[in-house]
Amino acid sequence: MDTFMSHPEILSSSHARPQFEPLDFLSQISPKDKPWDDHRCQADQVTSILADGLPHHQRQAERMRECAKHLNFGWVIESIETGEIRLRLKKAQFCRVRTCPICQWRRAKMWVARFYHAFPKIYADHPDLRYVLLTLTVRNCPVLKLRETIREMNNAWQRLIQRKIWPAAGFVRSLEITRAKDGAAHPHYHCLLALPPSYFGKKYLSTAKWAEMWREALRIDYTPICDVRLVKPKKWEKLRQTSPLGLQEVLMDEVRSAIISPEAYNEGGGREFYDSDFEALQPTPVEVLLSSITEVIKYAVKPADMVVDPDWLLTLADELRNARSVAVGGILRQYLSEEEPQNLVTENEDEIMKNPGGVLFGWREQYNRYKREKAA
Repeated sequence: MDTFMSHPEILSSSHARPQFEPLDFLSQISPKDKPWDDHRCQADQVTSILADGLPHHQRQAERMRECAKHLNFGWVIESIETGEIRLRLKKAQFCRVRTCPICQWRRAKMWVARFYHAFPKIYADHPDLRYVLLTLTVRNCPVLKLRETIREMNNAWQRLIQRKIWPAAGFVRSLEITRAKDGAAHPHYHCLLALPPSYFGKKYLSTAKWAEMWREALRIDYTPICDVRLVKPKKWEKLRQTSPLGLQEVLMDEVRSAIISPEAYNEGGGREFYDSDFEALQPTPVEVLLSSITEVIKYAVKPADMVVDPDWLLTLADELRNARSVAVGGILRQYLSEEEPQNLVTENEDEIMKNPGGVLFGWREQYNRYKREKAA
């Protein structure tokens, strides 16, 4: 897409930049950016709990209190034909505290952007790969034993992928922790597996087989809950017509509602699930990857879970220190960095330079909204 810098006539046009004098709040000027208000409110809640903790929790609270306090947005052109423009983030300071709702959200978006930019090369080199979602769980554990449980899961994962029966050519794995009603922690893996077409023939593994393999890798005496699913996005046209950055915004409930289970599709019962059986269901490769990766890469811990019980959050913050949330393996490591995203503004540094001018917003607790301060 061309930029403002390539079209000075648009920059100088009185019609190119709408007049927003009556509007004060980010969510008014740019409704697509309302999530900033939601995540900043959540960060305030988490901050207040950490501030009552031990000194190291209080230091985290101080950092989180300043996280994304000011947002500098620049203008980008959505359509050269219509002159439609929108705001896109240019600059912000982030705290990087593991339990910060803002940083969790931005980190997930940067992971998705990273996969989006890498996928054309992945597809060019491996056009026949299919993508499947795999969820692996363990029994709930006390939050005080979360670090130990995660370590056991990591060891089990290594044993699993080293088995001869392991079918994936590559994978992306993320860790999520949810809070049970009784206060226990429920750590589990969400995985995106890149599989050769041959997997969907005689090499196909049922959900029961995956559960057995995971049980053996964990070296436990109970059968853990596992889930294996193909991805079939529902709203094709919405996905196709949305910009790359907008594709990251596909609502999670829409993605989840569009997932189909091989066992549910295979109503014949017991017969093998062949590649030809689901060929007609396949979306385009980009749609498969993006709908899959937004299901895999999300919050490590939901903000709503963190604020239920202050003691639970303080313990969680200690247990998750230095924990890695995302892992990449197999052939996907040739295309994707496993390192945590350092830049939470954008994965593409050039994008910042394409956004001239802009608007500066500051967080206002009395409104629970970002309010315009001055032209940046």
